[in-house]
Amino acid sequence: MKRSLLKAAIFVLFLTTGLSAQSRMPGKVVEVLDGRTVILETNTGRIKAVLQNIEVPEPEQQLFGVVKDHLSKLLLGKVVEFQPSRILDDRTIGRFMLGGVNVSLQMIRDGAAWHEPESTSGQDPNEALEFKTNQALAKTEKRGIWAGTTLKPAWEFRAERYAASKKNAVDDWNVYLRDTSSQSDPSVRSSRMTDSQREQANAQIQLWPEIGRSTKTSDSGFLATYDTIRREGFTATPGGEVNLVGSRSGHKLEFRAIYVYRGAPNAIEESAFIIGFLSESGDYKFTGANELTIVADKQNITVGEARRLYRPVADGVQELLLYKIGKPSLAKIADAKKVVIRLARYNGTIDGKIQPAVRQLVELSN
Repeated sequence: MKRSLLKAAIFVLFLTTGLSAQSRMPGKVVEVLDGRTVILETNTGRIKAVLQNIEVPEPEQQLFGVVKDHLSKLLLGKVVEFQPSRILDDRTIGRFMLGGVNVSLQMIRDGAAWHEPESTSGQDPNEALEFKTNQALAKTEKRGIWAGTTLKPAWEFRAERYAASKKNAVDDWNVYLRDTSSQSDPSVRSSRMTDSQREQANAQIQLWPEIGRSTKTSDSGFLATYDTIRREGFTATPGGEVNLVGSRSGHKLEFRAIYVYRGAPNAIEESAFIIGFLSESGDYKFTGANELTIVADKQNITVGEARRLYRPVADGVQELLLYKIGKPSLAKIADAKKVVIRLARYNGTIDGKIQPAVRQLVELSN
């Protein structure tokens, strides 16, 4: 799922952090990047800020430049009041107020934007009604994007583009993972990696939900994230230790189960379950076969081979093995009294303390 359900897991199965309604800041718009994204200069530095609750034409669509120019005329060089609502890995989404006017609402009224569907925005119903009313007026008056064009809403355009490139199918299950070779890379065994190789390797392994942009959602250790722009998300169990049989000292292996999905959280369009093992050791342990078999109360579950990511760390190599698994098989793992794994040349048992969390994850998709 290249950019489909295992990357965002990385990703960022996402990703968003809520901020209080009182969190407001003045800032000067010093650059306009597109029809809803600007560079805002604040007292603490510059941030990339996005107008909330609207969608604008993608760069490949008609009127992209027109809408960008319109936002420039409204905001460029002006001081606005910015109220953040969500912080993502590379941008902050929120409300822009200029002279007491909600700029997102103004863009809607001018026919320069579409109203983002409530299913993805989480917008207050009363405010959403005001946006819908102004959008209807702009449409009736044939302003901007409604001026007799056949322009598709940005989210529909993105969906068609993704489908055409076949990058979003769950069967590909690269969801939040970048493309990476599943074959061994000699450079990873060498301490003489270039800075570029090291940076790329670090980026490729970011999925393990403790690394990167995930948000912890409960005291039980579950991690979850949802990207309202891409409409992708994931929920992951806390990590569970795998007790390896006959392993050398210093070789650690952690297990985690992940549920990844696309669509609105209350209207899942496609989803998949992933199980992962994070290995850390003094050398490249799984350079050969990484086929996985799990034995749940003497029932063999053949999982197959992994999507493998790796990176060098201070004391050796960290490696992430990710496997797509069916829901019935994951349920067996959750309910078994004893779970044994056979991974490459290693055998071991999964700490039973993690199984209740796996069961909760299975029930999440019911």
